[in-house]
Amino acid sequence: LWDETTGTSLAYIFDIVPAGYLVVSTDTMIAPIVAYSYKSDFSWEDVAENILLQMLKLDMHNRLEAISEGIMDRQIVVKNEEMWGKFLNEDSTGPVERSPTVYGPWLTTDWHQHSPYNDDCPLDPITGDRCVVGCVATALSQILNYWQYPTTVTFTQSDSYTSEIDPSDGNGTRTIPIDATRASFSGLLYNSCNPSDSAKADLCFAAGVSVRMGYSSAGSGTSTAKVAPALAGSYYPFSGKPPERWGYTSADLLTSNTDYNWWESPHYVSEDLLYDQLSANMQLARPAEMAITGSLGGHAIVVDGWQSDGRSYHLNFGWYGGSSTAWYALPSGLPSGLNIIRYVVLNIVPTSTTQSLTVNTSGSGSGAVGKVPNRSSLTRGTHVLLTAVPDSGSTFAHWEGDLAGSTNPACIIMDGDKSVTAHFVQASPTQYTLTMAVDGSGSTDPSVGIHTYDEGTVVPLTATPDAGWMFDHWNGDVTGSTNPTSITMNGDKSVTAVLTPSTYSIDYVVAHWVNGALDPNDPCQISLDQILQAIAWWANGTPVPQTGGQTIDLDKILDLIAKWADARCIESSISQPLALPKALSTAEAASVVEATRSISATAEGQAKVTVTIEAKQAITGLALDEDLPQGWTITPIDNGGATFNTQEAQWLWLELNAGETKTVRYQVEIPSAASA
Repeated sequence: LWDETTGTSLAYIFDIVPAGYLVVSTDTMIAPIVAYSYKSDFSWEDVAENILLQMLKLDMHNRLEAISEGIMDRQIVVKNEEMWGKFLNEDSTGPVERSPTVYGPWLTTDWHQHSPYNDDCPLDPITGDRCVVGCVATALSQILNYWQYPTTVTFTQSDSYTSEIDPSDGNGTRTIPIDATRASFSGLLYNSCNPSDSAKADLCFAAGVSVRMGYSSAGSGTSTAKVAPALAGSYYPFSGKPPERWGYTSADLLTSNTDYNWWESPHYVSEDLLYDQLSANMQLARPAEMAITGSLGGHAIVVDGWQSDGRSYHLNFGWYGGSSTAWYALPSGLPSGLNIIRYVVLNIVPTSTTQSLTVNTSGSGSGAVGKVPNRSSLTRGTHVLLTAVPDSGSTFAHWEGDLAGSTNPACIIMDGDKSVTAHFVQASPTQYTLTMAVDGSGSTDPSVGIHTYDEGTVVPLTATPDAGWMFDHWNGDVTGSTNPTSITMNGDKSVTAVLTPSTYSIDYVVAHWVNGALDPNDPCQISLDQILQAIAWWANGTPVPQTGGQTIDLDKILDLIAKWADARCIESSISQPLALPKALSTAEAASVVEATRSISATAEGQAKVTVTIEAKQAITGLALDEDLPQGWTITPIDNGGATFNTQEAQWLWLELNAGETKTVRYQVEIPSAASA
């Protein structure tokens, strides 16, 4: 929010999803949270009726000016800086700890100045449109509706007057004769603060006439100070005091603004006393009407709530455009000329009649009922917020007596003596589901399927494999290989027992290897015989039985052989000499490959050997073995692309093309005791 004249940033406004907004100050000397709502969105429409926007513009400008000139009350500055420090030092992942008692908001209405509320207002003689209600009358009519009092009001001809106002729309002054007797009504049905449209129009027009509203279609206005005498014949410091017409027991006009320090005592009070009385009214569920100054002129609003940890009050702006209500940190510690609060009409009490409220509890459970206001005797018409608080092991079920339903908290209107009972029942424990499954052949306890348990139950888990199978591990919300084990039900859970064959068939292991089910970091899960079987399947184009028709990928075979050889898997995989899928005779071998060997001595007991092999035809598997005497060792120099097994002194190729040549070089070391 910017100051359009100076370009200064006045406040930061954040939208809240799904609804609401947050207004944050730009200076740590100002309260961190200036305004917020979880109900209505922030409106940027720059019109006089958008009271929140106009109020923020002037209020933030004034507060920043007071700071820059060093004239804001130092105690207020220190308090604001302490609050900023608390916010800034908190862990951003959690809420700041604060637990004020919240009183209100007490109004259940969001009335505005247009139809149906202005349906009884006169026509504008210049525009021909219906005049608007006026913010003073909108606020007053909502307070009258809150108290649902009176049901009858009578205006005489002596109450008639001539309305004159220039709304500054360029069309000049409107002069309208007001016949006050038209504003009288009898037997108004408030319908638990939800009157019909015609009743709303009657109430709004009567409220306007009672404060001698100046009417126009572009804006209607009068002084908020007239509300006090119109309600209860109370003190009015200006000329032209309107007569009392609403018959209220009390309505007091107060100010702490130094512009009105000439008012009689006790109507001019300190700022602390003004806020003390305002908060006391909110604790008694008594809405007040406040006059403020905005960037486009004066406004009247309803104050109908308060939070006990500061000067954050709930305001009802009486506007239809969006920002109709807000919690607002009203200004404190500002000198004359910078305080947007002019004065307030509070202690609005319609009658001396009081009503009693009795609360009880019933049911198989137990609990208590909180009341705000917490009084046994209340002014007739007071709204009371009831909150059912169940004890541990119980839950609130519903209201009985003069309050029905299960809404909690719930509001009851004291339009008579009331008796309310909160019905509590024993709470059913929270329950969660456990889903059991098996991967493999076997069973579990609990059995495969969905089971329900109370919260906190410790459930034993056991996996039992079928014959030929063994338990391997758990998957899901239980992991590891402990069997039996257990799980604590603190939420919905899913557990799978993974079972594997205790003896592997070649097709099973190779199929799982092909499908990527075997651990690539543990190649010893598969034996050399199984590798050779896979080579044979690949060479013949035979699908692996367990894969449902999938053939073997040679790249996977080569990758696994490399890992298998590097991991020295021979001892655990084979207990007999290496054998190709098909052994070749000497004659057959000669027609398949041509091999030459050369040996050169390099030192005593050492020699370098070179073996060159040329494939005469395509080969799908070739092994080169060196059968060395005991104690002789081989150190490879160049393996010619083959996989070398040190223990067996063996080179293995899986595929050679016709005419392809492979060369192997290695060094032989002969023990000194060996013959030359």
